[in-house]
Amino acid sequence: MKIIQFLFLFLILTSCSSENDANIPPQAITPTLIASGSLYGSGSENIVQQNIVVSNQADWTALINQMDTVNNTSSSFTELNIDFDNYQLLLAFDQVRPTGGFSIAINNVTETANTIEATVNVTGPGEIATMVITQPFYIVKIPKSTKPVVFL
Repeated sequence: MKIIQFLFLFLILTSCSSENDANIPPQAITPTLIASGSLYGSGSENIVQQNIVVSNQADWTALINQMDTVNNTSSSFTELNIDFDNYQLLLAFDQVRPTGGFSIAINNVTETANTIEATVNVTGPGEIATMVITQPFYIVKIPKSTKPVVFL
Protein backbone atom coordinates (compact mmCIF):
# COMPACT_ATOMS: atom_id res chain seq x y z
CA MET A 1 0.00 0.00 0.00
CA LYS A 2 2.85 2.39 0.82
CA ILE A 3 4.32 1.79 -2.64
CA ILE A 4 1.04 2.75 -4.29
CA GLN A 5 0.80 5.92 -2.19
CA PHE A 6 4.40 6.81 -3.03
CA LEU A 7 3.81 6.27 -6.76
CA PHE A 8 0.65 8.34 -6.66
CA LEU A 9 2.42 11.18 -4.86
CA PHE A 10 5.37 10.98 -7.28
CA LEU A 11 3.05 11.19 -10.31
CA ILE A 12 1.25 14.20 -8.91
CA LEU A 13 4.47 16.06 -8.12
CA THR A 14 6.10 15.39 -11.48
CA SER A 15 3.00 16.35 -13.43
CA CYS A 16 2.75 19.64 -11.53
CA SER A 17 6.33 20.64 -12.25
CA SER A 18 5.99 20.11 -16.01
CA GLU A 19 2.76 22.14 -16.05
CA ASN A 20 4.58 24.97 -14.29
CA ASP A 21 7.44 24.81 -16.81
CA ALA A 22 4.97 25.10 -19.67
CA ASN A 23 3.46 28.22 -18.11
CA ILE A 24 6.75 30.12 -17.84
CA PRO A 25 6.44 33.11 -20.18
CA PRO A 26 9.30 33.85 -22.59
CA GLN A 27 11.88 36.21 -21.14
CA ALA A 28 13.71 38.80 -23.25
CA ILE A 29 17.50 38.65 -23.09
CA THR A 30 19.38 41.87 -23.73
CA PRO A 31 22.43 40.94 -25.80
CA THR A 32 25.67 42.91 -25.72
CA LEU A 33 26.87 43.95 -29.16
CA ILE A 34 30.43 42.80 -29.84
CA ALA A 35 30.61 43.74 -33.52
CA SER A 36 28.61 44.39 -36.66
CA GLY A 37 29.78 45.23 -40.12
CA SER A 38 31.03 43.53 -43.25
CA LEU A 39 33.96 41.46 -44.34
CA TYR A 40 35.61 42.92 -47.44
CA GLY A 41 37.75 40.01 -48.61
CA SER A 42 35.51 39.06 -51.55
CA GLY A 43 34.73 35.80 -49.77
CA SER A 44 38.38 34.79 -49.33
CA GLU A 45 37.83 34.54 -45.54
CA ASN A 46 35.96 31.31 -46.42
CA ILE A 47 33.13 31.91 -43.97
CA VAL A 48 29.86 30.49 -45.23
CA GLN A 49 26.45 32.01 -44.62
CA GLN A 50 25.53 30.73 -41.17
CA ASN A 51 24.20 31.44 -37.70
CA ILE A 52 26.33 29.90 -34.96
CA VAL A 53 26.94 29.81 -31.22
CA VAL A 54 30.50 30.12 -29.94
CA SER A 55 30.93 28.94 -26.36
CA ASN A 56 34.69 28.47 -25.91
CA GLN A 57 37.91 30.40 -26.39
CA ALA A 58 39.45 28.03 -28.96
CA ASP A 59 36.53 28.41 -31.38
CA TRP A 60 36.44 32.18 -30.80
CA THR A 61 40.16 32.58 -31.50
CA ALA A 62 39.90 30.47 -34.66
CA LEU A 63 36.97 32.54 -35.89
CA ILE A 64 38.75 35.84 -35.19
CA ASN A 65 41.78 34.58 -37.11
CA GLN A 66 39.56 33.54 -40.02
CA MET A 67 37.77 36.90 -40.07
CA ASP A 68 41.14 38.71 -40.00
CA THR A 69 42.72 36.82 -42.93
CA VAL A 70 42.28 39.76 -45.35
CA ASN A 71 41.62 42.80 -43.14
CA ASN A 72 42.04 43.43 -39.42
CA THR A 73 38.28 43.20 -38.88
CA SER A 74 38.54 42.35 -35.18
CA SER A 75 40.19 45.69 -34.41
CA SER A 76 36.71 47.24 -34.33
CA PHE A 77 35.21 44.66 -31.91
CA THR A 78 34.09 46.09 -28.58
CA GLU A 79 35.79 43.17 -26.79
CA LEU A 80 37.94 40.21 -27.73
CA ASN A 81 38.43 38.55 -24.33
CA ILE A 82 35.15 36.83 -23.56
CA ASP A 83 34.48 35.13 -20.21
CA PHE A 84 33.16 31.86 -21.65
CA ASP A 85 32.42 30.53 -18.15
CA ASN A 86 29.58 33.06 -17.97
CA TYR A 87 28.82 34.07 -21.56
CA GLN A 88 28.37 32.69 -25.05
CA LEU A 89 28.39 34.41 -28.42
CA LEU A 90 25.71 34.39 -31.10
CA LEU A 91 27.04 35.11 -34.59
CA ALA A 92 25.19 35.70 -37.84
CA PHE A 93 27.02 35.72 -41.17
CA ASP A 94 25.17 36.67 -44.35
CA GLN A 95 26.14 35.38 -47.75
CA VAL A 96 28.84 37.13 -49.78
CA ARG A 97 27.06 40.01 -51.55
CA PRO A 98 28.02 41.63 -54.88
CA THR A 99 27.39 45.16 -53.56
CA GLY A 100 27.50 47.11 -50.35
CA GLY A 101 24.42 48.27 -48.49
CA PHE A 102 23.42 44.89 -47.08
CA SER A 103 23.33 44.31 -43.33
CA ILE A 104 22.46 41.51 -40.95
CA ALA A 105 21.34 41.80 -37.32
CA ILE A 106 20.23 39.69 -34.40
CA ASN A 107 17.23 41.77 -33.35
CA ASN A 108 15.58 39.79 -30.58
CA VAL A 109 16.86 37.16 -28.17
CA THR A 110 14.28 35.39 -26.02
CA GLU A 111 14.55 32.58 -23.51
CA THR A 112 11.65 30.13 -23.53
CA ALA A 113 11.11 27.14 -21.27
CA ASN A 114 13.25 24.94 -23.52
CA THR A 115 15.30 27.13 -25.88
CA ILE A 116 16.99 30.43 -26.55
CA GLU A 117 15.45 32.00 -29.68
CA ALA A 118 17.38 34.57 -31.71
CA THR A 119 15.74 36.48 -34.57
CA VAL A 120 18.08 37.23 -37.48
CA ASN A 121 17.14 39.89 -40.05
CA VAL A 122 18.88 40.77 -43.31
CA THR A 123 18.24 44.11 -44.99
CA GLY A 124 19.18 45.09 -48.51
CA PRO A 125 20.63 48.25 -49.96
CA GLY A 126 18.58 51.27 -50.86
CA GLU A 127 18.48 52.67 -54.37
CA ILE A 128 22.21 53.40 -54.46
CA ALA A 129 24.79 50.80 -53.38
CA THR A 130 28.57 50.76 -53.53
CA MET A 131 30.13 48.37 -56.01
CA VAL A 132 32.19 46.34 -53.56
CA ILE A 133 31.87 42.69 -52.56
CA THR A 134 30.81 42.41 -48.91
CA GLN A 135 29.75 39.81 -46.37
CA PRO A 136 27.72 41.26 -43.50
CA PHE A 137 28.14 39.85 -39.98
CA TYR A 138 26.74 40.48 -36.51
CA ILE A 139 28.10 39.25 -33.15
CA VAL A 140 26.44 39.51 -29.73
CA LYS A 141 27.19 38.18 -26.26
CA ILE A 142 24.52 36.67 -24.01
CA PRO A 143 24.63 34.89 -20.64
CA LYS A 144 25.71 31.27 -20.96
CA SER A 145 22.92 28.71 -21.07
CA THR A 146 22.61 24.97 -21.50
CA LYS A 147 19.50 25.48 -23.59
CA PRO A 148 19.89 25.08 -27.36
CA VAL A 149 19.85 28.26 -29.44
CA VAL A 150 17.32 28.38 -32.26
CA PHE A 151 17.88 31.03 -34.93
CA LEU A 152 14.68 32.36 -36.49
